Order: sequence, then C-alpha cells, then structure tokens
Amino acid sequence: MVIPHIGSVRLGDVRIAHLDHMFDEIAEDEAHDVGPTSLHSILAVLSSALGEAEEREQIARNPCRHYGKRHLPPKSTPKVKPWTPAQTSAFLAAVAGERDALLWRLYAVLGLRRGEGIGLRWSDVDLDAGRLAVRQAVTLAGGKVVVGKPKTKAGEDRVAVLDAGTIAGLKAHRKAQAAERLKAGSVYEDNGLIFCDEIGRMIKPPAVSHRFRQLAAAAGLPRVRLHDLRHGAVSMLIAVGIPLPVVSKLVGHASTKTTGDLYGHLVEGTAVAAADAVAALLSGTSAVS
Repeated sequence: MVIPHIGSVRLGDVRIAHLDHMFDEIAEDEAHDVGPTSLHSILAVLSSALGEAEEREQIARNPCRHYGKRHLPPKSTPKVKPWTPAQTSAFLAAVAGERDALLWRLYAVLGLRRGEGIGLRWSDVDLDAGRLAVRQAVTLAGGKVVVGKPKTKAGEDRVAVLDAGTIAGLKAHRKAQAAERLKAGSVYEDNGLIFCDEIGRMIKPPAVSHRFRQLAAAAGLPRVRLHDLRHGAVSMLIAVGIPLPVVSKLVGHASTKTTGDLYGHLVEGTAVAAADAVAALLSGTSAVS
C-alpha cells in the first residue's frame, strides 16, 4: 500500500508531508476501508525500513518517528466514529465563508463519497424539483485521476432530495462560479462541474482530503477522515428513525447487509429508543374493557 503513494519519492526526500498525503489516501480508500490498527501497522513497516536507512546514514532522520502518536488516530478508535451532529454543525459554520463551503455541506448532509462530490455536474441537478442525481465519481488509479461510475451499482443514478438550504446554496454557488468564468475569460475550461478550481479544472481527490484536514484542525475539531462525514450522515439518518433499506438506498450501499454491518450498533440503539417510546405511550393508555 505504500508504493502507489510515495514509491516515486527519493529515499532522502521523504518528509512528513509525504506521510500525510499517503495516510490521507489510504484512509479514504473505500475499496479497503482501512482502520486505525492497520494504519499503524503500515506505519510500523515503513518506519522499520526508514529506520534501517537512517542507521546506514542513507537519510538524516526517520520521518516516521513519533508520526503515529501525533498524526494517526489511536489504535483503539472504532472504525465508525464520526463527529456528533453538533460537531458537524460547528464544522459547517466554521467553513461557511469558504469558496467550496457547499461541497462540505453535501458531504455532510447527503453522505456522498469523496469522488462523487467532486464529480457532480450541473446537469445532475434539478433545482426546481430539488433533486440531485449521482452519476459519476472521480478516483485515483495508478496515481492518475479517473472519471468513472460510482463505487457500487446501487450507487449509480441514485437520486437525493435537496433541502431548502442546499438548494439556496447551489444557486449562490452557481452565480459565484459564473463570475469566476467571466473573470477567467478564454482560459476557463467549462467541464460542467459544480465543484472545480477557479478556471474550471477538476479538483484532484487528494486535494479535497488535505483541505478537509486543514479546515477541521482550524475549527478545533477531532481529527476524522473526510469519509467519516459520510458515516455521520448515515448515523443521523438512522438516529431520526429512517428505515435501514431506505438509508441503504439513499447512500448507495451495495446491499442492506453492508449498511447493517457498518451501522448495526446504531440501528440497535434506535430500536431500543423506539421500544421505550411505544412502552411510554402504552403506559398512559387506559385498558380496554
């Protein structure tokens, strides 16, 4: 898992920034869903190799030393431990003035995967109907940016219902983008993307994860993966009592089993709350004669 990310970096040039990039990418890799323990194992292997290089005086210092303690989540951290709704709300408030504030909102509210968010096009949105279709995703393959279908068959062409705040945000974002296009003039690349750089070019997935980490730290919030905003969105859906099959369809899981495996403990908690609520209703009802 190390080679695809920093294999091209010269031994003596490996720095903390390279490790940040590598672990961001590994943590966001939805195909493997690597947990904290595995991240520390990867670091240990790399640290051992660089430690030997340091002893042989091939490098000045081992950048992996103390990295795990300072930059990786504890090994005991559960796989699914997103921010609380209050923390997510605080994050969205903190980034409200950001150029791509709407992107973070879509990740947090709709539970989009990283590549699905930056792959969104204006043709995928119907603002009048308040609907958004997920039709493509941007991923990395062999270090190159690739545009393809969403991760699962269930994720293709799924439709999300947009709340009033998100619709207003999209309208404002479109006006701001039009102003950027006008300012850029002939150098602007109109790829029809909702989220792009100032001259219309596609945003690279690693840049999104890196920016998220910067913004979360600036907001003073616990370090989580960008993908954990998706987990948070699912958690909130379950918490308000949305049935598991509906949640599974909304976020594009391959099956309800996938949703249950990841969030079964949350579903159980909701079921207990529902049982208590029913019991409370019955306790206040007169017996039928």
